[in-house]
Amino acid sequence: MTDREPQKLLSPALVPSLLITLGGRVLPGGSRRDRYRQEFLSELYGVSRGRQTVHAFQILASSWSLRSATRYPQREGNTMLSILRSKPPLCLLNIRHDWQTQSSPDGERYQRCSKCGKDRMDYPWGTDPKGRNTIGA
Repeated sequence: MTDREPQKLLSPALVPSLLITLGGRVLPGGSRRDRYRQEFLSELYGVSRGRQTVHAFQILASSWSLRSATRYPQREGNTMLSILRSKPPLCLLNIRHDWQTQSSPDGERYQRCSKCGKDRMDYPWGTDPKGRNTIGA
């Protein structure tokens, strides 16, 4: 075969296909299981038979982890969308916060927004949070 001839795509072999089907059986039923099985099978195309088998065993070995991750999708961590929905718009745009004075466990006083939880920082450019000049003060 020369460099200019197109390479034939190998379809998945029987053993890797069965391993992926077996690994997919532990996933939650329905469309999720079918989607993952089809995706895993598509990863086998164009790969040598030996690499297909290795990859299928890796999928089979990680199928229980994938099951726990896909079983309860509402338990996912904070995504950017959930963060955007959880903060009030004025806090999110950093236009207006409702600053409340609080104390840390060591007795230090600081301010935190009661709506979004953002801590007020000391600003090094010469003004305090109320806009007063603090240079030379």
